[in-house]
Parts: sequence; structure tokens; C-alpha cells
Amino acid sequence: MARRAYSLLSFRRNPILFAAALMALAVPTFGQAGAARPASQNPTQDIAGTWQGTIHAGMDMRVVAAITRAGNGEYKALFYGIDQNEVAVSPYSITFQGGTVKWAITGGGSYEGKLSADGETVEGSWRLWGPSPFPVTMTRIPPEAAKKLIEELSQLQAPPANANLAFAVASIRPSKTAYMSVRPRTDGISIAGATLWQLLFSAYNVPGISRINREDQVSGLPGWAQSDTFDIEAKMDEETLSALQKLPLKEQSIQRQFMMQALLADRFKLQIHRETKETPIDALVVAKGDFKLKESQAIVRMWSSRDGRITITAGQIDDLVFSLTGDADRTVVNKTGLTGKYDIDLKWTPDDQQGTPDAGPTLFTALEEQLGLKLVPAKGPVDTFVVDHVERPTEN
Repeated sequence: MARRAYSLLSFRRNPILFAAALMALAVPTFGQAGAARPASQNPTQDIAGTWQGTIHAGMDMRVVAAITRAGNGEYKALFYGIDQNEVAVSPYSITFQGGTVKWAITGGGSYEGKLSADGETVEGSWRLWGPSPFPVTMTRIPPEAAKKLIEELSQLQAPPANANLAFAVASIRPSKTAYMSVRPRTDGISIAGATLWQLLFSAYNVPGISRINREDQVSGLPGWAQSDTFDIEAKMDEETLSALQKLPLKEQSIQRQFMMQALLADRFKLQIHRETKETPIDALVVAKGDFKLKESQAIVRMWSSRDGRITITAGQIDDLVFSLTGDADRTVVNKTGLTGKYDIDLKWTPDDQQGTPDAGPTLFTALEEQLGLKLVPAKGPVDTFVVDHVERPTEN
């Protein structure tokens, strides 16, 4: 099975390394919904509503929390990275007791804060990495402004054009660290222990332009591209930073990917081109019998993917296909003809766990039994990248 490709620089598919970016959240760094907890019994205060705060952790990361309270008193929430082009994320726990609110997000750390007497702010700290949490004040947004903001954040954005921005200076050296870390900064990025393979997948996995989810979508990389690791410090000049910050907020992370592409071309002498090849694929089609998916009534799109389970709310079949490509033996292509938005909950037991006492259905069986879809071996066009030339960077 081909290895999944995780996005490291677009703040999407690596929740451990990009806890600092909160939403990326990716992939897949997407949050997982869990059981909500009992609400506070204090009738004079409530955290239901929409809140906004900023985490100051190398770069400013603004987060919006939309919290609702069910009839049984349990709280649920959706979190948005306001500066990221991402789907909403659910915490796996959220509580409000004695005026203290707590929540925890898979890959996004945990937060604890105290609701003010007037119910308009929560003073607390967000723990992302290391022993020291980051102070964060969450401020309640008025209902009409909150409704408009959530509607804007829930809409998928068209991919932006390449603004031809570039880092002014970049230092690249062989890494001596035993682990990889990434620290996005307002005016650049700091990376430790990353391979060229990881950098390339991060830079070229651009939403709406090219989605790379498998190792076999890239050919021509030398062996050292997956073994040699590098430390990178890249920084913009004031003019570039000013131009970047003038772009719509949700376009800025994609522009950073274009900047990383330019850095790879400059320092690694990377020459790469895109090809569409006819290769073996798994075609996702509607199975004979009852189609089990129903049109979603939800407004907010949510997406969670982990080993043995894919959960999507108000998503398209293409969202399911993208997740399946990392779990199936071949690239999955949508041949269903379905254009609606659906609520999807797919559960199966991975192949390496089949045969155990608690094993459930295989992926192929679960698709048909639970969704009324199936994977059919076929041949079809697949976007791939071919590396024409690449060199180890000179140290500086």
C-alpha cells in the first residue's frame, strides 16, 4: 500500500506537527467528534454562542468557536481556523462547570478558561506544545455578526492565483535533530528534521489545484529524498509580508505553499512537471441495490478521518474519495455521478487487524453494506508529478 502524503506546510494534514496552527489541522489532520459533557447547572451564565480569540505562538492564529447547548444540557462546538482554508473541527470533549470552560481538540491541544461575570469574555490558556501554555482571551461575538462570520467561514473558497511572492532569505542545513518540528511564523517558517519528500508533498498539495495523497503519485525522487533531513529557516522581507497580508485571509496559507515551491526550485534546484497518466485505479461507483446515503441537512461541512473510520458531515463524494485514496491499494476516482452533499459515517477494520476476535468488515465490504457504494478495479487518468532534476542544497 502506498504511503499517505501529509501536508506539512499548509497546516492541514499533520495534527501533531501543526498543533501550533490549530486547524490543521490535517488530516488527516481533522478533529474527531466525541461525547459532549454535562453542562453547568448555573442558570445565570452560559457559554453557548460564538467566540473569537487569537493564539500568539510564533505567528498569530485566530480561532472562532461556535458553541451550542442541547436540550439535555450537553455542549457541542465547532472550531474554525479563521486564517486557514479549512473545514470545521469538533472537540472530542467540552465542559462548563463552576464558571470554567474546558475543551480539547485532536491535534489542536487543550484550553481552559474562566467566564467573566458579564458572560462576554473567557480568560484562559491554550496548551499546544511544551510546558508553557499560551494566554488566550475568547470574546463573545454578537449574534448577527456571528451568523455572518460563520456563513463566510463555512463556504469553500476558490483557489487563489499565484501571487509570485518569495522568501527574501533562507538558510538550509543538514539536520542533526532526531525528530521533525515545524514552527510557522508571521514573516516566515522554521522547519527542523524534514526530508525533501515531506517538503515536496507539502508544497504541492494545494487545495483546488493539486491533491497529492499517495507516494506513488510522485516519481523521479532520488533515495536521499526520503532519508536525508534538513533544517530550514526562511524569512520574508517587509514588502513581501505586506503584500501577503493584503490578500484575503484564507488565501494566505496557499500563497505560503507557492513560496515553498519557489524555495525548493531555488535551493534544491527542483525541476518538476505534472502529468496525467492512465494507471490502475479503484473506481467508486454506486452498488446495485439500495443507495444508503441521504442528503445532508447540515450547513457546516465537517470531516474526520483516521484508521478504520471516516466521518463527513455535509460533504461531497469527492471528500470521501480523497480519504479513501490513502486507505485503498490504488488511487480512488469518483465515478458515482453523485453531486449532492451527504452525511457519511464509514467504519471498517484495517487489513492488518483482520482475523482478530473483534474484527469488523473490510473497507470494501463496509462501503457496500454501510453506504451502498463499492470500489471496482479499473484504469483511468491520474494526476502525477515527475521530478526531472533535483540536487542536495548547498549549506548556508
